[in-house]
Amino acid sequence: MQKDALLYLACTDTTVGFLSHESRRIDRAKHRHSGKHYIRTVSDLHTFKRLTRVPSRWKNFLRRAKRSSVILPNGNSFRIVHDADHRRFLKRLDGWCYSSSANRSGETYDAAYAYEQADVILYPLSRCEGRNPSALYRLGKKRRKRLR
Repeated sequence: MQKDALLYLACTDTTVGFLSHESRRIDRAKHRHSGKHYIRTVSDLHTFKRLTRVPSRWKNFLRRAKRSSVILPNGNSFRIVHDADHRRFLKRLDGWCYSSSANRSGETYDAAYAYEQADVILYPLSRCEGRNPSALYRLGKKRRKRLR
């Protein structure tokens, strides 16, 4: 199996999550219908700028945002990672991955289920269980709205 098609179970900067370059792999693991967007976690601002254009109004906010995900006006969602271990892992995978919590869609985290679904498990996972999810903001042309 190619490195890009693998489903990783890892301690992300916010919670235990599934990571993959293929959103369909995460769809299958979470038993979720396709068509919903996933957050792309990126290792740094250079990778972020390579993937999308950032409106000038929000550049300073994005640079300083910690544990925050944003939905841009074009509908794409991103989170810039500041956690050193997670950032190092993302750099090995071209600087970005799709990210989602490691549970079935609409259910709570179950470690046995997550281990069963993942192709590769990155330890230690115990240090991030029970963390709160990232804050989520929708960025408009003039306003910022907090969704969670």
